[in-house]
Amino acid sequence: MTSSEEVSVASCRRCGTDIFQEGDGRWAATGVPVDNPYECEGGAHAPAGSLFETGPFKLPTGNITHFKIECDMLQKEDWAALARLAAAMVPPFGSVEGVPRGAVTFGRELEAYINPSSSRLLIAEDVWVTGLSMERHRAGRDAIGVVAFARRPVADWVTPILNLNPLAEEATYRLDQS
Repeated sequence: MTSSEEVSVASCRRCGTDIFQEGDGRWAATGVPVDNPYECEGGAHAPAGSLFETGPFKLPTGNITHFKIECDMLQKEDWAALARLAAAMVPPFGSVEGVPRGAVTFGRELEAYINPSSSRLLIAEDVWVTGLSMERHRAGRDAIGVVAFARRPVADWVTPILNLNPLAEEATYRLDQS
């Protein structure tokens, strides 16, 4: 594996081993000679941490939020479930691209739903904050989009699976003021 394929490094919450997330979304042990680097006594390696974290964190907009959606915590099975929902929500598509780095696994899971008779491109993203990464990836091409989590309203060419309540989004900026 090259470092360009490495997505994230963490400790397994089950066994404490140092693990890294490969491009296919699986977590593997680092530097440990084992028969199966993807599993420990507790099952598949899983990173310590939480899908939802409190901050402060700086968003791509430059704003500071006190709530972060950490999609590195999602497992391959989570992305598969989100892909199944997405496929039922968007029109047929003939190809799919996951926006690097967060949505590569999401894109791979969506490949199971490709319709060979469609020429439509689907662009997948993990979290929508401003949409800039999706627009850059789209690069003016004719495409539809899907996003797992939308922190704000999305562009008309994008379908969100899960929307953060606007009141919750605004509250994240006020958490440190109370």
